[in-house]
Amino acid sequence: MTLLVDISDQTFATSTGYQCCIGPTPVTSMPYANAASCIGWDDGHANVDLAGTSFKVRDTFTLEGWFPAGSINGSYMYWGETRLVDAQTFSMTAGGSCGGMGPNPGGDINANGGFALQLEFLGGVSLGKDTCKSGGWHAFGVFRNQGDCVSYFATQGRNAPAL
Repeated sequence: MTLLVDISDQTFATSTGYQCCIGPTPVTSMPYANAASCIGWDDGHANVDLAGTSFKVRDTFTLEGWFPAGSINGSYMYWGETRLVDAQTFSMTAGGSCGGMGPNPGGDINANGGFALQLEFLGGVSLGKDTCKSGGWHAFGVFRNQGDCVSYFATQGRNAPAL
């Protein structure tokens, strides 16, 4: 089982550092699971930590840009190189004279990117109407209340949440 993550949703991502531009576009933040820099070989840093969840990243990351260089878990990469990441936690660097790395290369800056990060479900979690109790229905982000959540699982998905 797999899940695609919308890397443009920066709810769980933070960006720090110097604001620069790529062409006329100011860079104000990086999408989730992306690293980039325009001021050094691998000055951009990113960390992904899914420890404690039932998912791991299983996706290909590509290094692109102008004279780019970077690394994943200390293993260096150069222009156009791709690397399969198959882990719950990893760190990466990227940069150059404007270089970056991510699961959807070629313009992932600010709130761009879309559903581009592939996760793999590791199992170990069962979902059902009991998951909705004690505020658990909030975690799904689609139910109006606990009753909607319970109804969804009780009808095996036939009573879909009202979006």
